[in-house]
Amino acid sequence: MNSLKLRRLVKPLKPLLATTIWREGSVRTILFGPCRGLKYRIFPQMGLSPIYGGWEAEAQALMTKHIKAGHVVYDVGANYGIHVLLFARLVQTKGHVYAFEPIGNILQELQHNISLNQFSNVTCLNLAISDVTGSSPFVTGHHVGAGHLSAVGDAQGTKISVETTTLDEFVFLHKNLPPNFIKMDIEGAESKALSGAVRVLKKFRPILLVDLHNPSQDVAVGQILSECRYEAFHTEDGNKVKDLSKGWPAVDGLWGQFIAFPTN
Repeated sequence: MNSLKLRRLVKPLKPLLATTIWREGSVRTILFGPCRGLKYRIFPQMGLSPIYGGWEAEAQALMTKHIKAGHVVYDVGANYGIHVLLFARLVQTKGHVYAFEPIGNILQELQHNISLNQFSNVTCLNLAISDVTGSSPFVTGHHVGAGHLSAVGDAQGTKISVETTTLDEFVFLHKNLPPNFIKMDIEGAESKALSGAVRVLKKFRPILLVDLHNPSQDVAVGQILSECRYEAFHTEDGNKVKDLSKGWPAVDGLWGQFIAFPTN
């Protein structure tokens, strides 16, 4: 049975499964998809889809296609780490994963998921990625996956302070391994993070997999992609973005989740 059929089978059973064998907080083995066989703790608001291979299936298919053994992957906004686990599996022992997660208690759970699977090729960093280095106000959001820098979103959630850095400083100043692939899901701070990574994008030409969250970010990120000579494709249908200067709701513009490749 493939993961699509399983998702259709599981959906009406989810309320029962969530209170029995797949209870919140329990550790279970992922059944389908590219993370099959890995262990994962079930977290609030994340649902059961990571267990049956349904969490961002299109994105994970692209990750599997483009990430190779020996690659260096940056997960910017790692959360509980379902994608980190896949990255660690794909890059194998000769590669490395840097997982950026600014919320301390989520970082601890991320580290636990990594230790459950005995991966030694992941570095977890209690940092938010932005366009400046220092401290920044942050709100935890209306659910555990919606935390963001205060300057780029609504005010829902608890207000905290987080440490920030730029990817340019992370690579060029602190001499960390440069990325082959960057996954980014940071709830509206995408243009800040990418503007702080222009040197990295121009020199090392990583593939980008990014979630956008509002029209202003669509346009700002499109400008950075154009400046750095990237082309983008929507992950849902694979269609190329024809006009990087436009955002939602332009059909030919940049919005939603996309994957981007350097043009030369």
